[in-house]
Amino acid sequence: MISQRFEVTGKRLDNGETVTGYLSYLLDFIPAIDVYNQFGLVEDSYNVNPDSIEPVATKVIGCVRRNFKCPNCEHPVVPSHKAKYCCECGQRLSWQEEPS
Repeated sequence: MISQRFEVTGKRLDNGETVTGYLSYLLDFIPAIDVYNQFGLVEDSYNVNPDSIEPVATKVIGCVRRNFKCPNCEHPVVPSHKAKYCCECGQRLSWQEEPS
């Protein structure tokens, strides 16, 4: 199960549009994505297809001497393994290189 702490994407049930926000569940266990405004209040909530829910990848923090950390919990991540998720907090990781 994807944690509510991380941003996710999913396709709306009514029109198929992709939305990004935080996962929540309605009383009848239908997944929904909540979109928050700049004040931290829920602005909109969309029912989404449960099969379309995916975590938004977050770029790994690179440090001196090729030490890498999770951007969420700053737990060390081994670059040779190119892990898809942080083993400490579950954040999805992105290993995309920056253009030079």
